[in-house]
Amino acid sequence: MNVYLIRHAAAAEAVQGEPDEQRALTQEGVSSVKACLPAMEKLIGVPDYMLTSPARRAVQTAFIIAEHFKCTNYVETVDFLAQPGNEKKLDGLLNKLIGKETVVVVGHVPHLTDFISYCTGNGDSVQVKLKPGGVAKITTAKFPGPGEWLLRWTMNPEELQKV
Repeated sequence: MNVYLIRHAAAAEAVQGEPDEQRALTQEGVSSVKACLPAMEKLIGVPDYMLTSPARRAVQTAFIIAEHFKCTNYVETVDFLAQPGNEKKLDGLLNKLIGKETVVVVGHVPHLTDFISYCTGNGDSVQVKLKPGGVAKITTAKFPGPGEWLLRWTMNPEELQKV
């Protein structure tokens, strides 16, 4: 299984009194995701399934990608992707997706980077930095579980646009 963890693209600044989940992508964020789509097509191919945080900026990022790949019917919003500390839940969900070769997960930092640490079994020793719109690829040939994954690569938007 190949899992591509994508941090949502650049979003509007938080506004006091407004729910953080409602922050939308900026025009720069939308443009950045669209500029990375050719590289995603080369590196990822067409996703078999997509999971996204319910936060507006993550959903927008996921659907820009899904519309490009014409796979909007394979996008699932997963509430726990918006909160930290749910590495085991995500791992369990990925176990249910055995048979899917390529899964994309759109979410937030530090949740995604915490998941990488959990999956690789390296705890805090893995220092992954994902800029908004960045992608990390993890793989496993076994049943997903802690320590059963390999971190293959990470790329930020600037690197993706050079592919």
